[in-house]
Amino acid sequence: MHHTTPGWRRVAIALLLTGSAATAHGQASTPGKTGVPVEVVIEGIEDERLRVNVANFLSIRELASKPEATDSRIAWEHRKAEEEIRTALQPFGYYRPTIQASLERDGPGWRATYRVTPGTPVRVRTLDIQLSGAATGDASFHKLLKNLPIHVGEAFEHEHWEKLKSGITGLITEHGYFSAQIVMSEVRVDPAAGSADVHLHVDSGRRYRFGETTFHQTILKDEVLRRYNRIKPGDPYDAAALIDLQGALADADYYQSVEIEAGPDRAEGDTIPLDVRLRPRLRDRWDFGLGYGTDTGPRGRIGFKERWVNDLGHKFTSDLRVSQIKTTLAAEYLIPGNDPRLEQYSIHSRADYEDSTTVENRLFLIGVGQKLQAGDWQRLTALDWQIERFRYFDTPADIMLLIPSVTFSRSTVDDSLRVYRGERLSLQLRGALEPILSDNTFFQVTAGVKEVWPLGKDMRLLARFDAGTTWTSDPEQLPSSVRYYAGGDTSIRGYEYQSIGPRNDRDKVIGGRHMLVGSIELEHRVVGDWSVAAFVDAGDAFERSPSMKLGAGIGVRWASPIGPIRLDLAHGFDEPGDAFRIHFTLGPDL
Repeated sequence: MHHTTPGWRRVAIALLLTGSAATAHGQASTPGKTGVPVEVVIEGIEDERLRVNVANFLSIRELASKPEATDSRIAWEHRKAEEEIRTALQPFGYYRPTIQASLERDGPGWRATYRVTPGTPVRVRTLDIQLSGAATGDASFHKLLKNLPIHVGEAFEHEHWEKLKSGITGLITEHGYFSAQIVMSEVRVDPAAGSADVHLHVDSGRRYRFGETTFHQTILKDEVLRRYNRIKPGDPYDAAALIDLQGALADADYYQSVEIEAGPDRAEGDTIPLDVRLRPRLRDRWDFGLGYGTDTGPRGRIGFKERWVNDLGHKFTSDLRVSQIKTTLAAEYLIPGNDPRLEQYSIHSRADYEDSTTVENRLFLIGVGQKLQAGDWQRLTALDWQIERFRYFDTPADIMLLIPSVTFSRSTVDDSLRVYRGERLSLQLRGALEPILSDNTFFQVTAGVKEVWPLGKDMRLLARFDAGTTWTSDPEQLPSSVRYYAGGDTSIRGYEYQSIGPRNDRDKVIGGRHMLVGSIELEHRVVGDWSVAAFVDAGDAFERSPSMKLGAGIGVRWASPIGPIRLDLAHGFDEPGDAFRIHFTLGPDL
C-alpha cells in the first residue's frame, strides 16, 4: 500500500481545524439535551491529540445541534464514521486501528458509540534526504539537516514530514535559490509491515546574489541612505538582509513607508538589483501633553521635531516642560554618524529653573555628545559647559563647570509597555577640573540596576538599587545639579520629593555627596490589566555615613495602552516621612 504526499492534503488540513471534544474518564462526547437527536461518545483513545482530531473528523457530531435530522440521515453519517476515524488517525502514524461502532436508541434520540484502539503506529524505516546544488555549502541547510524532525525508528507523523518540507522550501526562498527543484518528495507507508520510507531529494541550483541598490526618494542624499544599507553588490541573496534594511530605514524616522523590490522576476542572470521606494513623513512634528505627578503637581509639555533639517539627514528637536516646581527648555541638533543605526552626534543646550521646598537653582548648559550602540549596550559621551546659580546654607552662589561625562546603559525587556521579565543597568562617570573652565574640582560615579522577575503567571517581583558617590575639593562649591537627594515617587516613597539629605542650620535640605537607595516590590495581577502591589523602599542621601530612611506601602497598577499607571499609598517611618503619602506615576517599568 502506497501513500504519496498529495494524497494527504485532506489529512494535513484537518490538523488545522479548530474544535473541541468534551472529555471525561477517557471519553469524548457531545452532551445531549432535550430535542437533540444524537449523542456521540468516543472511547478507548488516551492521547488528547488523537481524541480531538477524531472528534473533529466525525461528521455525525454536527447532527447533535440539528433537531430536524432524520433517522436515515443519522444512520448514513454513522456508516461513514469508521472511515473518518481511520483518516483522522493516519496523521499520527496509526494506520491499523480497531474500531467497534454501535448506534442505539437513547430515549427520544440516538446514542452513537465508537470504541477505538489505535494500535501500533508505523515507524520510519528509511530516511533518505538528499541535497544537491549550491545549498550544499550553505550553513543554514547544514543546521537544518542536523536537526531533522524525523528520525529512523520513531513513529511517523505527517506533521513532522510537513515541517521538514516547509523548513527546506523556506530556506530555498529566503536564501535566494530561485531555480531550485524538488526532485523527489515521497513517503511510502506499508501498514502491514508497520513501516514508512521517507524520500526527499532537493536540487537547489545556484544561489542568486544582490546587485546594485537604487533609492527612489527626494529628501536626502543617497550617500546618507547608503550608510543605512549593509547589503553590498555581490552578497548572497538573503531575505533577512532585506527585512533588516527595511526596518533600519523605517526606524530612522524620515519615511512613513519603505518598499523594497527585489523579487526573482527582476533578475539579470543570477543578480537581483534592489529598488527601494520611500515615501517621506511630514517634515515637522509637534507634541503636546498634560499630566500630573505627586512630586511635580500639574505639568505640561510642548515638543517640536524637525525630522530632517537638510539633505544630510540632520535633525532638530526642542522640548519645553513646565510644572509647579521645575521648568526646563531643551534643544538638540542631531547628526548621523558613519553608521547612523549605531552612532550619532549631538549639539545640545538646556535651561532649568527649579524652585521646590528643598532646591532653588537656575542652570544653563551647552554641550556636545556622541551616542554609540554596541549590542545591547549604549554609550553616551558628552562634554557640557554649564553655569549654575544655587543656594547652599542660604547664600546664593554662582559656579561654572566644564563637565566631561560618559554613561553606559543597557535595557533588555520582553515587552516595553508590559514588562514581564527585564533588566536595566546604568553607570555614569563625570567630573570637572578647576583650572579648566571650572570653579571646582569633582569626580562622581553613579550606578543603578533594576530587575523584573516573573513569579508564576500573575505575579512579578521588582527590585531596584541606586548608588552614587562624589569626591570634591570644595563641598560648598558643589552645585545642586551635582548633589544627591532622596525621597519621592521614584526614590523612597512615603517621603516628599527630594526631602531626604543633609540639612543646613535652618533645617533645609542641601543635598549630599553620596547616595544609597533600594526598593523591592511584589505585584500580583487581580483581573484583566489591573494589579495590586506591596513595596518597601529604603535609602539615604548623605555626607559621611548613611542614616537609612524606610518607607513602605501598597499600590494599584493599571497596564494602560500608553504604559503602566501607578497609584501608591506609602508611609514614611523616619523623619521627615509622612504618615501617609499618595504617589502617582505614569511611565515604563524599566
